[in-house]
Amino acid sequence: MNTPHRQRQFATIICVIAVAYVMSQFYRTSNGVIVKDLSWEFDLSAEALGVLTGAFFISFAVAQIPLGMLFDRFGVRRTLPILLTAAVIGAVLYGAAGGFATLLAGRLMMGVGVSGVLVGALFLFGRWVPADQYATWLGRMIALGGIGVLLSTSPLGLIAGTIGWRYAFFGAGAI
Repeated sequence: MNTPHRQRQFATIICVIAVAYVMSQFYRTSNGVIVKDLSWEFDLSAEALGVLTGAFFISFAVAQIPLGMLFDRFGVRRTLPILLTAAVIGAVLYGAAGGFATLLAGRLMMGVGVSGVLVGALFLFGRWVPADQYATWLGRMIALGGIGVLLSTSPLGLIAGTIGWRYAFFGAGAI
């Protein structure tokens, strides 16, 4: 990674993955803020809300094994955009949902869609940064993900209270 072109390429790819990781953390934690809206609008029980929230994590976890094989076979650059497209579609589905089934489908797609973001970054760090800087780059990525967690708190609550939670997910999908 000595040439200026390779350094710019690395910086661009890492910036894109960092934004995707911020959104991953947002999707992961956002249900906690809009739970009252979901419960009221869709008349969801505590169990249904638990299933809806857990669906993200289940789909995220199930995607890990095939994800590793896809990264090894096709690389991060080819695999991640396809996955992120699923996350975008999931966010839009979630925002447009008319019932539990669509909420669930959106949540599952968001989980699968962002499942490769951090792993993709780690994959790239392993190939592009010196071994003694790997932990530093990992720490930077994790720290940036904290922005997504922060966005899913008061900012999401403000947007949900002002223009509605659906628009927050349309916006998240656009990002």
